[in-house]
Amino acid sequence: TRLRTVTGVQTCALPICVEQALPSELARLAHDFAVGKNYPLALRCQYWLVRQTGSGRYNLACNYALTGAVDAAFYWLQNAALEEGVDSAHAGRDADLATLRGDSRWPAVQEFLQHCSRYWEAQGKPVTTLILPRGYTRDRGPIAAIAWLHGMGSKPHDFVNPADEESLCQQLADELNMAFVGVSGTLPRGKQSFDWAEDPARDLARVKAAFQEVSDRLEVVPGSVIAFGFSQGAQTGVELAAREPAFFAGAIALSPGSNTVRLDEVTTPNPVLKQRGFIFGCGDGEMPGNQLLTANDAKWMTAAGAKVKIEFFRGQREHTFPEQIAILLPEWVRFIQAAVK
Repeated sequence: TRLRTVTGVQTCALPICVEQALPSELARLAHDFAVGKNYPLALRCQYWLVRQTGSGRYNLACNYALTGAVDAAFYWLQNAALEEGVDSAHAGRDADLATLRGDSRWPAVQEFLQHCSRYWEAQGKPVTTLILPRGYTRDRGPIAAIAWLHGMGSKPHDFVNPADEESLCQQLADELNMAFVGVSGTLPRGKQSFDWAEDPARDLARVKAAFQEVSDRLEVVPGSVIAFGFSQGAQTGVELAAREPAFFAGAIALSPGSNTVRLDEVTTPNPVLKQRGFIFGCGDGEMPGNQLLTANDAKWMTAAGAKVKIEFFRGQREHTFPEQIAILLPEWVRFIQAAVK
């Protein structure tokens, strides 16, 4: 291990050489140190994560702010808005950035963040990714599909990345004989950052447009699409599957989160939901809001007559996939497919 000063912040030694660590390890350490309020070490890991992957600037700005390095925090926050996209409204209330909002420069920076958001919403382009079972071609006939709906500020490539031939997603596509369609959120926030509109009509149109985009390579069995989402994407999938059961066989919602929950607007559930399956999962150590939304979504779907399975993952504090996702996802898919009559 090495003792090192990263851009002006002195930190203590780490059990790894951060310059050579894998991005997944850096992300885990940065998260764990931040949860433990060891912000200098979180900053160090996050800095090298940004250096390696080109993403994560907003979290880096937060870590700088929490260590009192206000100038560096302002720099990385503006850099994040330019390169990755920043939710200006969230930045305006994020407790991690409280020291910045107390600075006289904040109004000008906030205006800059809002300008960047408007630019990306107007100029950003949707992204659709596709992973097919090895050997599949459209002339072989229709197959079932999973619509991957990413979390807030993320992108489809974080799970459905066609460039990674050995990815977990490719392995699952082969095992399940299903296509995975990665759908970028309705609202572009940056070059590779998207949010969902939390407007069911707009978000449904975006998902259907993505499937149309890949229709030259994929024929989907009608009514077979499973919405598989994480965080904001999880809640989006639930909202869409509740309204459009003719298109969706159900949904897998992991750690659902949303600024605007609209499920109760569906006052008369579609009777087809009684032939649909839903998985709701969340870590038992995650934020109370995620746990509550998981339980409320499951309650609503149960009342609508859908087949429902709830999973609370023991000991999981992180807002992320469960460790056994490679085993659990095929089980969940089979549960949903068995519900469809």
